[in-house]
Amino acid sequence: LVVSLFTFASVSIAQEMGPPKPIENKTFEMALGEWVSVPYSMMGTNNIVDKSKIYMQHNGQFMVVEVDAKGESGDNYTGTIYVTIDNNGGLKGWSFDTWGYSGIMNYTGTANDNVISLVGTNDWVSETRVITIDGNKMTHNVDFTLKLPTGDMNEKLEVVYNKK
Repeated sequence: LVVSLFTFASVSIAQEMGPPKPIENKTFEMALGEWVSVPYSMMGTNNIVDKSKIYMQHNGQFMVVEVDAKGESGDNYTGTIYVTIDNNGGLKGWSFDTWGYSGIMNYTGTANDNVISLVGTNDWVSETRVITIDGNKMTHNVDFTLKLPTGDMNEKLEVVYNKK
């Protein structure tokens, strides 16, 4: 009897400890897919084109954004962003990119209706990013500041993506 009770209790606890259901968020769902930016300029580099692949991973607990950007000079930037959301629409995220350890960015923000708002920081850059999704068009309005030894440098830009 004792063994049966212990076994039943272990199975019941294990079932309660299972992973949560996949995230269901309409804003995240709108962002899923493959996106290509309209060429843009940033920090003196012209004709940058981003290709982004956005999907859910790890039992649907994280939205993953894989970025591959190239400028006309041949420079290449890659990054992977993981974002998750709580039941109140609050976001938490992390970005890893070609800058390695120095490039790890922590994000907080919200996702409501068709807008994702993020604030990201690391040791040498801070950014505010508002992403608006309108069907097959996604617009990123970015305001970032680089902390340089010669003084802070700020840039604002708009990047428009079209869904493939």
